[in-house]
Amino acid sequence: MKMLAFCEYMYTDDGLYRVIYEYFETRILFGMYRTGEHLPAIAETERFFHMGPTAVQSALELLGRKGYIRMDGKRTAIVVYEAEPDKIREHAAKYFALREEGIKDMIHSVPLLMGPLWLEGLRRGTNQDWDKIRNALACPSLGVISILVELYSLTLGTLKNKLILNLFWEEIRYLRFPYLTDKLLEIQETLKPEASKEEIVARLRRIFFGS
Repeated sequence: MKMLAFCEYMYTDDGLYRVIYEYFETRILFGMYRTGEHLPAIAETERFFHMGPTAVQSALELLGRKGYIRMDGKRTAIVVYEAEPDKIREHAAKYFALREEGIKDMIHSVPLLMGPLWLEGLRRGTNQDWDKIRNALACPSLGVISILVELYSLTLGTLKNKLILNLFWEEIRYLRFPYLTDKLLEIQETLKPEASKEEIVARLRRIFFGS
């Protein structure tokens, strides 16, 4: 089964920087960062990906070598790649051609696997964890990481299980489209950060899982 083969490629710490690299590469290729725009500051990227400076620097160096960015000083990256409409359509076609069958499999299997873990992460969350989740709802890190990915990362992090987080990031790396979408508007219109834990869990469950 494709899902089993896919899981065999879970990365080690040495490959963490590729999560950051592929996140920004995808958003640049699909025109979500335009020529001349700045990527988030290194410190912001470290904080929201929960990774150290070495991983961030390695990702930025690879983006530079691939011709996507140039560094303006030591702490700021500027996009130099021009995502023209024809190129965006070409990247989209390649993306779906390579992943069509795998995406179909994962649409059915990932909620069954990650859904219970995500709900357990919410259940186990400490007051400090819930402060972070509420802060993500109130002040999402737009431009750094999507609200969907950020909420999942924060919640699964409460389980204190590196293997689960690695699996989550590998799923995101494979799917790529959570890099390009954001449920921020739907969440903010229907859920206040001061809502109770039960209200947050129920609403996010409906938004992300439809139940």
